[in-house]
Amino acid sequence: MDPGVSDKAAAEAAGMLHLPLAQLAAKDGDADTAGSISGWSPSWPRGPGERATLHYDFGPVNVRAWSLSLAVELDTGPDRAEQITRTTS
Repeated sequence: MDPGVSDKAAAEAAGMLHLPLAQLAAKDGDADTAGSISGWSPSWPRGPGERATLHYDFGPVNVRAWSLSLAVELDTGPDRAEQITRTTS
């Protein structure tokens, strides 16, 4: 997400559309696709922080929650939960 853009709605919507696509890939057991789709998403919300322009609540916290959900689908949930706990403590 470009912090210089005044209207962040399009970037927020794009980010939130990518996360469910990654979830579907994870449900299919396709870790590579899930990772490539969601891999860039966490970098988007860092600059502007939490956003709720379109009531998606797109931001670092929500993206971390999605990453945990993806990890659960890919049977790596406990490892991801530990990573999240370490980085947010």
